[in-house]
Amino acid sequence: MKEIFVSVFGKPFGIVIFQLLEATQFTVYLSLFAFCGGGAIGMVIALLRIYPSQKSKTGAVAYI
Repeated sequence: MKEIFVSVFGKPFGIVIFQLLEATQFTVYLSLFAFCGGGAIGMVIALLRIYPSQKSKTGAVAYI
């Protein structure tokens, strides 16, 4: 596959484009992981904020 990019775009640019396309999958995985993790943490903080205990409310407000 790398040889195709090198033959189409030339020696340095074909390799760089191939590496960028290969690294895109990791960027997407990291973005999804961060999105899900941030949503989960936000949900926990929101639930602590509406929980009737005063300590949980204070802790959530302090975190925010």
